[in-house]
Amino acid sequence: MKLLLLPLRGEYKLFSQHLQKNWKANVTAGPLSEGLTFADQKMIVAPGGFGKVDMALHTQSWLLANKTIDAVACVGCAGSLTPLPVGSVVVATETIEHDFKTVFFKKPPPRFPIHETWKKQFAKNSQIHWGPIASGDEDILSAERRQELQKDTGAFAVAWEGAGAARACALHQIPFCEVRAISDDSSTDLETDFRKNLELAMKNLAHVFLEIL
Repeated sequence: MKLLLLPLRGEYKLFSQHLQKNWKANVTAGPLSEGLTFADQKMIVAPGGFGKVDMALHTQSWLLANKTIDAVACVGCAGSLTPLPVGSVVVATETIEHDFKTVFFKKPPPRFPIHETWKKQFAKNSQIHWGPIASGDEDILSAERRQELQKDTGAFAVAWEGAGAARACALHQIPFCEVRAISDDSSTDLETDFRKNLELAMKNLAHVFLEIL
């Protein structure tokens, strides 16, 4: 059973609505909140929480409560760090925890590569973009910070929660991936652009999963 976790309620609602236009779902009582089970696709879709810690707790709770889960994906919106157009879907070749910064021990930021299980699954779709996604609890609101982060990580996009889910999956040795649709360009208009482009982003994400599952 695959588990898809979406950080925000708005993302979860719209994503689920698009899936339910094609697939049958049943409400499922989760450990922290209700989700939807798509039995024919062997998939659960549920809210994952805002921020890395919340996402890690939701992921951990689902993995402990449901032993049939054999793969997890963190799915949602992201800000672009490269000239990708709004609505583009990025599958993370690796999730980079960019806000994990040490002073006493000089170490590079933690990186969580996509598991081969997911990599093979997404290979069925030719419309997606493959590249790193930066993960950290920080809103990127300026061109200067966007350029700095892109230079430091090489990431195509940036979002908050991926590293949280990745850490929980690593603990349980569960295949993980992060999949994001571009909703904004990581600028001062982030909130306005996010709200304006949320519907398109979730529609495009849903279409990717409709094709590969």
